[in-house]
Amino acid sequence: MDRPDLAHAEERITQDEPDQRVHAALTTTGPTVQITGTPGFGRFRIRHARR
Repeated sequence: MDRPDLAHAEERITQDEPDQRVHAALTTTGPTVQITGTPGFGRFRIRHARR
């Protein structure tokens, strides 16, 4: 999947949280980046709305 915006988001998040594993997947509303990390950090999603 060639998505420069996703690659940039993954790179930025990985630099900010080195211990995080970043998984990117396309959804009907656009790219979704899911981060799974340390137990204390928890799990959350960052959605990029496509207009």
